Amino acid sequence: MEPELSYRIIEQKVAHEVIDGEAVVIHFDTGNYYSLTGLSSQLWQWLATRATRSQIIEALGPLTPAQIQSLDDFIESLVKEGILAKDPQVEPGPAPAKYEGPFEPPKFEKYHDMQNLLLSDPIHDVDATGWPNLDTGEP
Repeated sequence: MEPELSYRIIEQKVAHEVIDGEAVVIHFDTGNYYSLTGLSSQLWQWLATRATRSQIIEALGPLTPAQIQSLDDFIESLVKEGILAKDPQVEPGPAPAKYEGPFEPPKFEKYHDMQNLLLSDPIHDVDATGWPNLDTGEP
């Protein structure tokens, strides 16, 4: 029997927090950050507890094939962003509670506007001028 498909957040590359129902995720390698709200935030929280794909589908209630596909597409997009990894496991995490809200196609907003700040190295780029002291490439 094939192990249940689950995912894990790539903790060594990602910081994440849920604030007032919004999941905020920062990718250290790219400097991108992400905002997940509504059902997307709930999915992120379930993924963080190692809920399996089938547990998530069950918690969402009866879904149409199109809704299941949008869920799979969303999770796959998080994998492609490098913040989530497929991780088949033998023992699933705890089953999530039944989701009471409406199903909305999950999505995330991706932001690049703080890349320079997030990619700067605060330990090594500090000198008399302060931080951040970004490398301009000039000698």
